[in-house]
Amino acid sequence: MIERSSGCLRWERPADVVLYPGLTLADFLASDAWPRRALQRDAKPWSIWKVDDLRTKRHQLTASISFHDERLHSISLAIVDPTFGESWSEWSLERELARKAAHDRLLGEDIGLQRSFVWGTVRSAYDPKSGGSSIVVQYAAQPSKRRAATGTPSVR
Repeated sequence: MIERSSGCLRWERPADVVLYPGLTLADFLASDAWPRRALQRDAKPWSIWKVDDLRTKRHQLTASISFHDERLHSISLAIVDPTFGESWSEWSLERELARKAAHDRLLGEDIGLQRSFVWGTVRSAYDPKSGGSSIVVQYAAQPSKRRAATGTPSVR
C-alpha cells in the first residue's frame, strides 16, 4: 500500500491508480480510474475528495484525499469492516479503538515502525473529537514549479 522509498500509495483494487507526493488536483481529476470519487469539501485553497472501495490484499478502505493549493497534501484512510460497525448507530469507543489497532497492525506489516520519511509522515490515530480512527499520510511541502526551476521563492 505505502511505498517507503517514495510515499506512493497503491492498492490491489483499483490497481491502476496511484497517489504520490506532488500529485496535482488536475491530474487526479483527469483520471477515470478512481471508483466512487466524490467532492467532500471545496473551500479554496483546500479541496477534499472521498474515495470508497479501495482494497489491499486483506482490507477494504475508504479515503479522504486532501489537496492544498492544487497539490496533494494528505490522505486519511480507514478500514471498512462490519466488525467496527457500519453506521453511527453501531458506533462505540471499543469498536473504534479496535479499528485503530487494525490500522496499527496494517502499518506495521506494510512499513514497519518508521513513521517519518523524506517525503512526509504516516500516523495512526484515534480522534476523540470526531470519534474516528484513521491512518494519515501527510506529504512534505512540495516546491512550486517556479521555485524548483529557479531556486527563488514564488510570489503569490
